[in-house]
Amino acid sequence: MNGSKVLPDGTKQKGLFIENKLNGSGIIKYPDGLIELGEFQANILIKGTKTYPGWIEEKGTFSKSKLHGIGSRKSSKGVIEKVSLLMVD
Repeated sequence: MNGSKVLPDGTKQKGLFIENKLNGSGIIKYPDGLIELGEFQANILIKGTKTYPGWIEEKGTFSKSKLHGIGSRKSSKGVIEKVSLLMVD
């Protein structure tokens, strides 16, 4: 079901909820200013854009909340770097 909710810590979630968690397209805005926009699986961003406070932006696929695979990072000064990262446990 599409909807939105605000968690006790002030985190705002909007998108498709399955079993009370974001699954599919959505957005999460955290109280510290971090914004995650894209495709989610059980509240975890798997593909999309993360914008950190200070306007540092990461785009691509994510694993365990970290940029994983081919993506890009844009600094607050507008510098864009292409990245290819593999997360290893």
